[in-house]
Order: sequence, then C-alpha cells, then structure tokens
Amino acid sequence: MARNVEIKARVASIEPLLPLARVLIKRAANDSGNVAELMHKLAEQIDREPERKAFLDALR
Repeated sequence: MARNVEIKARVASIEPLLPLARVLIKRAANDSGNVAELMHKLAEQIDREPERKAFLDALR
C-alpha cells in the first residue's frame, strides 16, 4: 500500500513535464533512424553529464 502511494506521488510530480517530454521526443524521433539513435538524441538534451549517463545507463 505504501509503495502504491509512493509511485502515485512520483507520477504526479512528473506529470507537468509530460507535454514538454512529448515535444522533445517528437522532435528527436523525426531526426532518428532507430530507437538507439532516438535515445541518444534525447540524452543530448540533458546538460549535466552524470544525469545524461544515468539516463543512458537506465536504457541498457
């Protein structure tokens, strides 16, 4: 039960970012030939190297 509350809180905290995420994904998808290229183009949008690396590591 507590886990569900935690998950719902996390989802609620990122929900305002979804419109921006859709735009970034759509733009990157238009310039990508495959999923791997799409993920790398999205990673390029992350300024800080540790966060960019964490994003790419999470995809593996």
